[in-house]
Amino acid sequence: EMDNLWANFGHFRNGLCMGAGSAQLLRQLMLGQPTLVDAKAYSPERLQNKILA
Repeated sequence: EMDNLWANFGHFRNGLCMGAGSAQLLRQLMLGQPTLVDAKAYSPERLQNKILA
């Protein structure tokens, strides 16, 4: 875990379509603003149980 490290990648072939939306979500998270969608679905922590299993 690293403090103040934000990442916005993993769009595969949908970067042009999803880039603007994911950039907006990242900006909202970084500024502590309310998000338009639930960001938990995109959190790296969602993979923690799958890796440990």
